[in-house]
Amino acid sequence: MLGNRQVLSVIQGDAVPQRFIPKLIQLYERGRFPFDRLLKFYEFAKISQAIADSKRGSIAKPVLLISCLI
Repeated sequence: MLGNRQVLSVIQGDAVPQRFIPKLIQLYERGRFPFDRLLKFYEFAKISQAIADSKRGSIAKPVLLISCLI
């Protein structure tokens, strides 16, 4: 690329899950990583609301619930 620029991408960073996940759990238990406040569950029928909330920034991670009938 021109100007010695680089294009970089990151997928899950450089985290080692066996160390990273226990660390996140410790932080959560100490009240320093409130991940439960970062997400909100929506029934699939409310997908438009989930998208709108995400775009507005009122929720960081909308999670769609899809119920399956067997």
